Amino acid sequence: MDFDKSIEFVTQNSTDPFDIVRLEFILSQKVPGDEQLENIILSQRTDGSWSPFWAEGSSSLDATCYRLALLEQAGIRKHRVVDQAIDFISSRMHENGSFEEDFALKDLCPPWAVPGEVAPTIYITANCAFWINYYTSSVDPRTVTYLNRQIKDNGTIPSFLHTYWLIGGLFHSIGMDGEAKPIFQSLVEKCSELSADNLAWLINTLIASRVDREAEVIRVSASYLSRLQLQDGSWRSDDGAWKDVHTTLEAIRALRYIG
Repeated sequence: MDFDKSIEFVTQNSTDPFDIVRLEFILSQKVPGDEQLENIILSQRTDGSWSPFWAEGSSSLDATCYRLALLEQAGIRKHRVVDQAIDFISSRMHENGSFEEDFALKDLCPPWAVPGEVAPTIYITANCAFWINYYTSSVDPRTVTYLNRQIKDNGTIPSFLHTYWLIGGLFHSIGMDGEAKPIFQSLVEKCSELSADNLAWLINTLIASRVDREAEVIRVSASYLSRLQLQDGSWRSDDGAWKDVHTTLEAIRALRYIG
């Protein structure tokens, strides 16, 4: 694969200043200051959340987790926007440890975020739990129990594939390696079916979870991801050409970490 071409693709095609902020951290570990975080700071809602593209002006768990993932890739660990976001997410936990988007948004939600349905609830719970644990090194035992009960003996989960690496990464982070192992093995068997978007997301989630870079699930995922690089140095996004820069950044971060 050609890192120089992928870096050039990002710098020439980016329309979001935060893309370059993330790229600078990936390349040189340069942590941004508040001036470079201005757009994220100003777009955060008063309750600590961010609005999703599918419901402007509303507060979304999934959109907030997405912003936390971007901040992680820019090297942000301690910041008031993170604290406010974690407070918002934590306030939305149900008594059984699960999380769901606001039922008032049900008719607007995309398939992966619809409240009241099993697969989206498991995914949203996994996403919220992952980022709470990443930024606080703590996750409610009720949430861990809820997620653990969703896993079948063969490592399959009745939810979307991205739920697998979020739960697997979370469990590895909190020392539940026995529970994470069948999930990772299940992912190894599915890697050939995954897009560049999902392979990069998978690897970056496990990087944040401090999974060994030599782990089979990372090595196999990286092998498939590297083969998907296009001639111009980019990786294609599932969401269309307008998101190719984002996917390319995700791939650069994932593959540079592995070396």
